[in-house]
Amino acid sequence: MASQVTHVRLAPQDLAVIDEAVESGRFLDRTDFIRSAVRLQIHQLAEQRLREARGRRRPTPLPKLLASLRASRKAVHREIWG
Repeated sequence: MASQVTHVRLAPQDLAVIDEAVESGRFLDRTDFIRSAVRLQIHQLAEQRLREARGRRRPTPLPKLLASLRASRKAVHREIWG
């Protein structure tokens, strides 16, 4: 996937923190830090969406869940033992 260039204005305090992280060897350069920060935010947003989607879903009723587990167990048993 081709990457695109974007320009970001950051406060001097933020750049100082980024530069410290780079100087300590945690990141190769400012770009590496910013890419990492963007990836982290994207990952956190995806996790949040997943949690929200799970919260909207109605839980599986226990009898249906138990039946599904039994069927899975039987299928695995048949596959292993024939």
